Amino acid sequence: KKSLIIKQIIVYRIFYCPSYNWYILIRESDDCKKNDFLVRIISIRWGFKINEKKTCYTTFTKAGLRKNYEKRYGMKIKIGNSHIPLDPNPTFLGIKLDPKINYKEHLKIINSKQISKINLIRKIKSFKWGSSFKINRILYMSLIRSLFDYCFIILKSGTQNIRAEMQKMQNRVLRIKKYFPLKTSIKTIHKELRIDLIDDRANKLFSKFITTRQSHEIIAQEIQDFLLQNSSRNNLKY
Repeated sequence: KKSLIIKQIIVYRIFYCPSYNWYILIRESDDCKKNDFLVRIISIRWGFKINEKKTCYTTFTKAGLRKNYEKRYGMKIKIGNSHIPLDPNPTFLGIKLDPKINYKEHLKIINSKQISKINLIRKIKSFKWGSSFKINRILYMSLIRSLFDYCFIILKSGTQNIRAEMQKMQNRVLRIKKYFPLKTSIKTIHKELRIDLIDDRANKLFSKFITTRQSHEIIAQEIQDFLLQNSSRNNLKY
């Protein structure tokens, strides 16, 4: 589905309402009146009132966020009499989005959140208690790895560009938890501490997610459609 996603990024704008966690794909060529009509129809059909003050729209583009972003990709969108602002970095279900969908803005948030937690691990380690390592392992699992785990879906995205940086973050934390000689390999560190690499962990969580969601009728149908389309494309190659 990579080619389909790329086409949508080029052609469509995302109209997002954070107060209800939903979005609408709007064609770039559509004018303001059509967009307003579309939003009103969906609002009536879904049975809720849109909070204009908490609503924004985003344009996804391969060029990313540049100086002319607002001028080039801005649109005049209104709901009633309220003008809807352009936001290049809205937060959707706890994930900070960006125009290029590489999630580097979300990576900055992860980095800022883990600083205080890393300092706590350092402090406990300095006490040299007999249980310091065990306490730090619990702190890491609950306070830091949980930040990485929340990203398992976006790490499976073809546009993401943060997996390597997240692995480096985890490597630094693990070296703080326990001393290792400088030339110790990353795989050895993870194996000794019984911690999965970021990519392996994301694969496990994603597989579990797919398995548990297959019982959902709509999701199961989408998975089946994707597998059939993927199989058809592979057959065409040969």
